[in-house]
Amino acid sequence: MTGDRRTAPFAAASSVSEPTRSASTEASYRKCYDRLWVQFGVQNPYNRLDATTYAHWLIGRRHDLDAATFRQYRSASTFMIGERLRDEAFTYGEREDSLHALSLLLASRSPFSTGSTGDRVCSKPLPRRTSAKKAKTVSPGDWDRLMATLALSRSRHVRSIGLLLAAGLYTGLRPSEWRDAHLTIEPVSGERRLTVVNGKNSNGRAHGPTRTLIWQQACSEVDVIAAWMTHLDQLLPRDPDERARKWEALYKMWRDKLHEITSKLWPRRSQLPCFYTTRHMFAAAAKDARLSGVCSREELAALLGHATDATASTHYARPSKNGKAKRPFTLPVADPSEVARVRQVMNEREAKATYRIVLEETSENESHLKMDGP
Repeated sequence: MTGDRRTAPFAAASSVSEPTRSASTEASYRKCYDRLWVQFGVQNPYNRLDATTYAHWLIGRRHDLDAATFRQYRSASTFMIGERLRDEAFTYGEREDSLHALSLLLASRSPFSTGSTGDRVCSKPLPRRTSAKKAKTVSPGDWDRLMATLALSRSRHVRSIGLLLAAGLYTGLRPSEWRDAHLTIEPVSGERRLTVVNGKNSNGRAHGPTRTLIWQQACSEVDVIAAWMTHLDQLLPRDPDERARKWEALYKMWRDKLHEITSKLWPRRSQLPCFYTTRHMFAAAAKDARLSGVCSREELAALLGHATDATASTHYARPSKNGKAKRPFTLPVADPSEVARVRQVMNEREAKATYRIVLEETSENESHLKMDGP
């Protein structure tokens, strides 16, 4: 009876699906691990090419890497070592070596991790790398200066760069999401609807395979988005595979050119604007709207394609202070059905977390009762 009373309020938690790993993620893990193994072969000082030595080498690099980068390397390594454990041709020694390597990598998840020497070391603040060097906002003055520089440049890429920056600011899309996005106009209501294939739709990170951004009527922001999508369609072929390959090639050139321009504009800055900066700026504007009561936390998550508002709250730019350093623009609204889906996921996860806390507290209380005796 006690167990029934305890679990009844949290029945919703059972409907939360387990995370899955997509085929593209597995392919990415394989490429990442192959690249790391080559580096390990060149850099390792032990002259032993086994999984355990590799794990010590990777963990030893922890404090030279960005935290997110190390997590990605560790995930790729545990996946690949786990995959190779399925090889029936493995000897007993090779299997033991792989299992030991996995235990080392999994142990590195804790605040105290095993260092390259085998000692337990406390994780320290990491130096700034990759994403930490990317600006999360651009002031109106800097934005105007960047756009003026692009307008004066003779590079063949500047039109693409300028349109992608502006369209990214008005929508918050990840750059790769533009490849398969579609803009339509509803014939009756006149709504402008941008349908986006969510870029991170695995492991429960998105609220669904797609998201929809809606503008109730024509506006300058939609004009820019339409111009960018027309421009992009002229550059990319229709075949999906060819389109993906062409996008990757073009995006790399645009990204490198933007970095070249911003490095010359602000040579002393440690953080420079990039294409992902506009997603952070869009998130900050949506947070401003949330603080003003215009946008709910569920709508914020739906606009960004997240399953909950936790990611936006933790990893994205903060709302502006007193309206400073903010470039106003018309925010789209989220599709109501997607907002409802986010609300359901948030309720389920909160119920699951609460249920876990109740179980832990109950277990702890039972332990105390046993220690205290009758």
